[in-house]
Amino acid sequence: MNEILTIKEMVKSFGNLDSEIEGIKNNGGYLLMDVDGCLIEGGLETVGNKKTLEEWGEENQKEIELVRKNIILLQREGIKIGLSTGRGLEFSKRLIDYFFPKESGIVLNENIVEGGLIIYDDKNEIERVSPCVDEESANLLKKNRIKIIDIGVNIGGSVEEGKVLGISFNPPVGSDGRRDTDVFKDLLKKELSDELCDKLVVTNSSTAVDITPIGVDKMTAMESLVGSYSVIYLGDGRNDETSMKNNRVRINLAPANSHEAIKKLVSSGEKSGLISSEPEIKGVNQMLEFLIERLR
Repeated sequence: MNEILTIKEMVKSFGNLDSEIEGIKNNGGYLLMDVDGCLIEGGLETVGNKKTLEEWGEENQKEIELVRKNIILLQREGIKIGLSTGRGLEFSKRLIDYFFPKESGIVLNENIVEGGLIIYDDKNEIERVSPCVDEESANLLKKNRIKIIDIGVNIGGSVEEGKVLGISFNPPVGSDGRRDTDVFKDLLKKELSDELCDKLVVTNSSTAVDITPIGVDKMTAMESLVGSYSVIYLGDGRNDETSMKNNRVRINLAPANSHEAIKKLVSSGEKSGLISSEPEIKGVNQMLEFLIERLR
């Protein structure tokens, strides 16, 4: 006989979650969701994963429909919803249209894309550059863009297309068959000049290594858009770590496939958080259902 687990048994809870939920009920909450490794399979439509968003979606229609249902229920509880991703603007728009088409009745609030460079307002279909971008750093990146790309390619990286200003590399496949973004980030920083390392931001997600101007990061963008709301942050990669540690974030959510550093952060209990038993979108649905039960 198959054992049927409850949502509480499928999700591990840490910290004083009930207190944080009560605060969100009283003061409002903003759920920010990472994309790669959370809502979708990591690295879709990159050199490391040629599968398209639509092909992946065909395989995961039930989970996508469940995400829609859960987002509607969260919005009914007064929770604002947005993405927080290093992906380019055009891919982010496609993903929003695919997950939340007009007929679903779901309209997201503001979204952080390109790692914090751009804030995209889904309701009004307006994108704007983050007000936190350091002009000197942005100009330095523009001036050295070709040089940085050459360095990344020479050490085996592949450039992600579609970025407005930032640069993203997909690492080469290692001897173990994996694309290790931690190793590639460290190697890239060794090849860059001291000036570039000091005046640009180099971060990595589960699938890519990103180079952006100072002031362009998920945390800074998050602070500029969430207002007085308490943040619920869904992330799986090292580039989510700074945001997850931010005081504005009251609850962290991590799917089972998260980087060990993220799991350690969430399970420390320093903040309230959840870790799912399933990876990626299945784990996301587990945690969203858990939150919905507590919010009611």
